[in-house]
Amino acid sequence: MEDDVKDLEHGEAHYNVAMVDRAMKIMDYLLNSEDTAGTSQIAKDLGLPKANIFRILSTLEKWGMVERDPLYENKYQLGKALIHYGQKVKKDINLVSIAKPVLKKMSSDTGETINIGVIHENQIIILHSEQGEASILVSILPPLCSLYNSAMGKIYLAEMPESERKDYFNTIKIDKRTANTITSYDEFSAQKEQIQADGYSTEKEECEYGLSCIAVPLRDKTGKLIAAVSISGPTTRMELKGYNQLIERLKLGAQEIMRHLS
Repeated sequence: MEDDVKDLEHGEAHYNVAMVDRAMKIMDYLLNSEDTAGTSQIAKDLGLPKANIFRILSTLEKWGMVERDPLYENKYQLGKALIHYGQKVKKDINLVSIAKPVLKKMSSDTGETINIGVIHENQIIILHSEQGEASILVSILPPLCSLYNSAMGKIYLAEMPESERKDYFNTIKIDKRTANTITSYDEFSAQKEQIQADGYSTEKEECEYGLSCIAVPLRDKTGKLIAAVSISGPTTRMELKGYNQLIERLKLGAQEIMRHLS
């Protein structure tokens, strides 16, 4: 706590957390070490208290981020859990690199913002956006979107097992941002079958007045849902351009991305 206060007093990034910062220093230290390292050596080289190093290493070990040297129990190395994180990041980077040219063309054709996102811990992470025509209303989606009030989120909700979907609505904190915002499991259930039948979802001013969004799923060659692609823009402008035409262009773009993924 004292370290956090000092950080703020010295004008450093206001949201830095001292213990997390130290944990990352330890991770970088192990990454750049040619051999495993013990608590005392890490503390000495980083100029940090040995007790803190021990507590941080114990926590990182719990989560598989570091592990003990099989020959020297008191020495540490990076853990195998990082492999899974790396594979996920690599997968997302590959997805964006493949999709980006298609998203750019879709944005050029429609004049609207095109986004690609994936689910993570019951939120949509926007991996990339191609901005459309200028507008007083900001049509670029925030980096994180809720499932219940976003078109991409609804794609994932519609695919969830019923029990998982019920748990989501029972545990999530609903923010009724507009009069159109879905706030319950029953409300979404009325849309679920339509989403599955049509192959797309819509969000009409459910997150912000004046803005709407349409999304379609991206699947791998086995049919597994791996991401969603959406088109977002001012409601009136999208209506003038025609929802059916925008949906068709979105589906064609998604199909093109999926062909490249195969």
